[in-house]
Amino acid sequence: MSSSKFFNICLPVAIFGVLLIGGLGFVRSSVHAQNPNPFPWPGYPPCDTLYSDPTTTYTGYCEDFGSNPQDGQLWNNGTDFHYQIIWFSPPASPPPATVAIYANSAQGTCPFGTSWMATGSGLSQGGVDDGGFTFNPAAGGTNVSISASVPAGWNYLGATPNSQLIYPGGSSSFILNCQRVQSPDLIATSVSAPSPVTSGQANTFVAQVSNAGAADAAASYTNFQVASGSNGSGTISTLWDAPTPILNTSQSTSVTSPSTYTVVTNQPYVYSVRSCADSTGVVSESDEANNCSPWTNVSVNGDPSYGGPVCTYQGNNSSSCASTPTISVTANPPTISSGGISRVTWATTGMSSCDANFWSGTATNGFTDVSPGSNTSYSKTCTGTNNISYTASAVVTVNPVASVTLTPASQTIISGNSATLTWSGTNVSSCSGTAPSANWNSSSATNGNKAVSPVSNTTYTISCISSVGGSNPSASATVNVSAPTTAAINVSSNVATSWTVAPGGVSGSGTSGSYTVTPAAGGSTYVISPAAVSGYTGPTVTNSVNSGGASMPLSPGQSGTYTLTYAASGPSFNYSLSSPGSVSIPQGGAQAITITETLISGSSQPVTLSASGMPPGSTATPSSCFPATPTCSSNITMSIAAGTATGNYPITVTGSSAGTPNKTTSFTLTVTPSAAISVSCTSNPSGTTIVGNTVTWNASVSGTGVAPYTYAWSGPSLPSPSPTTASFGVQYTTSGLKTAQATVTDRNGSRGTCPAGTIQVNLNPRFQEI
Repeated sequence: MSSSKFFNICLPVAIFGVLLIGGLGFVRSSVHAQNPNPFPWPGYPPCDTLYSDPTTTYTGYCEDFGSNPQDGQLWNNGTDFHYQIIWFSPPASPPPATVAIYANSAQGTCPFGTSWMATGSGLSQGGVDDGGFTFNPAAGGTNVSISASVPAGWNYLGATPNSQLIYPGGSSSFILNCQRVQSPDLIATSVSAPSPVTSGQANTFVAQVSNAGAADAAASYTNFQVASGSNGSGTISTLWDAPTPILNTSQSTSVTSPSTYTVVTNQPYVYSVRSCADSTGVVSESDEANNCSPWTNVSVNGDPSYGGPVCTYQGNNSSSCASTPTISVTANPPTISSGGISRVTWATTGMSSCDANFWSGTATNGFTDVSPGSNTSYSKTCTGTNNISYTASAVVTVNPVASVTLTPASQTIISGNSATLTWSGTNVSSCSGTAPSANWNSSSATNGNKAVSPVSNTTYTISCISSVGGSNPSASATVNVSAPTTAAINVSSNVATSWTVAPGGVSGSGTSGSYTVTPAAGGSTYVISPAAVSGYTGPTVTNSVNSGGASMPLSPGQSGTYTLTYAASGPSFNYSLSSPGSVSIPQGGAQAITITETLISGSSQPVTLSASGMPPGSTATPSSCFPATPTCSSNITMSIAAGTATGNYPITVTGSSAGTPNKTTSFTLTVTPSAAISVSCTSNPSGTTIVGNTVTWNASVSGTGVAPYTYAWSGPSLPSPSPTTASFGVQYTTSGLKTAQATVTDRNGSRGTCPAGTIQVNLNPRFQEI
């Protein structure tokens, strides 16, 4: 909707109700066609702008947002306020000769597209919808009338007013009035059809037709249209016109197609259908452009046996559809043993060519011989004379074959080493290894592995029993044995020293060592050179190969040992061990036993202590001065398990040192019963105290208890949760005799409870108890 317009002849300023421009008064005059009840309201000048003439009364329109005009009729469209108002003013100057005409159909009841014409003496101008122009009325006034032309479906009722006498400086309004012609409006709202359907299945369509107009519709026809593609795509064909009864306003009806529609296809296919009301145009409607329904898609499942192109027909005219080409693929025999042959044959009718799968060439008939190693499908696709493809296939089944593998099939090892053979059987029930090696003869598993150590090149065979018939499979593997290329040298010394062995760049230290060397094929001689050790002479060197000294011949694959024996150059190292004669430890208890090592002669050497004869579950742990270097005193802590049987246990402590015979000392361990724990509970302060003071409770353990201990306190007015420490503090807030008691458990589970400790809590004498 267009907004309304004014044509200003001058730009007025309101001063005391008089329009003044440059000291002269001018009059605004217009002809304005409008509707007194539009929405939204067109824009007008504010009501505080007044237009005047000394002798003539003028009418016009203004817009007010809350102020009250001096004289006017209020129009409220729900958004703001509008007035038709009469203005008066003192004389100004002669009115202008030119006035404006403006017409607006949209402000009346006419639709857009309405054209109008203003005619009068010497006047002939117009416009479409909103519009206006200026003209010069005669001095005695010009009679202006309005005519209009409206779109189809509408009647023009005239203007308000139809004509007006307009004087120079005058003002007028024209409102164009129309009324819609009452007509029916037929609409096909939808079409229903079964979907999906099978190839060759006849389909019936049902359309829904409604009268959405303002008048009844006479009897008419509704047609059905089919498009060869989905959603109205492809070729569109009109099939039938079906009679449609009289429809009153807002009445609907169902219209069924007078015949069936059938599609025959070998591939999935989709077509679409719609209907159009008043297909023969016998009903004059208010809207002729909305007769047709949306397209409805119908899916057709293809029939692979059909060989022709897509065929459509109405009713029972199925003879128009083409015949079906044929194709077959067969295998003879369909089942073979591994390595066998089957003949695959294909035969067709109505085909123009076939693919080259499993046979070169495009012949439509033929055969070929195949020998697959496993079950195989042979497929042939041919093109019919209708340009449609067809496929058929046949499967050749291969009976399973028993087999076995033995890996690796060949390998080489150094003489004296071993090799691992792995076998895996398929379609077999059992397998076994055959000679030549005894450790190869024992397996019956269908899968497994074995380690073999041949002394010469050897071939091993695994034989299995078939579980699917046919021959029993076997497999072989060869292990080749080559001569060794390395030898081993070992060194042993009675004291810590260092040495080198040549050739080979061998060196080592300590009391022992092992090395690999590579002698020549015919053997090499190795010589050891040991270092001197302070306090010792020698060493004497022997070897295990030739009972000789520092020179030892070795061949590949051989090993030998050097023995180094050093002799002390001063007094030989000797010491003694001593221990207490007897020790008593309660069940669950622990005690450190002192073992004294006393140097007798020679230089001090490390001595390692160990204890034997301990009760089951108990331990002896050496501490300080361990390993001992005499003279020294070592502690061995003996921990007795809580469940150890009471009685005497002979304990032997052994000292060992390189180059010196072991020393021993013995004592008797007596395991005694675990005694009960004695617990006492005291308070600090003791005896009495006053309310508010802190009282510290303490639990003391005596007797044979073994730390660590756990504590559980009980008694009235104690903190919550109950304390679990040996001592704790509490402030009593009431008077009376207070008690506390502790139960203590040691590491071995022995338990004791103290007699209840007591303390008297009195009121503070400075306060009176209420």
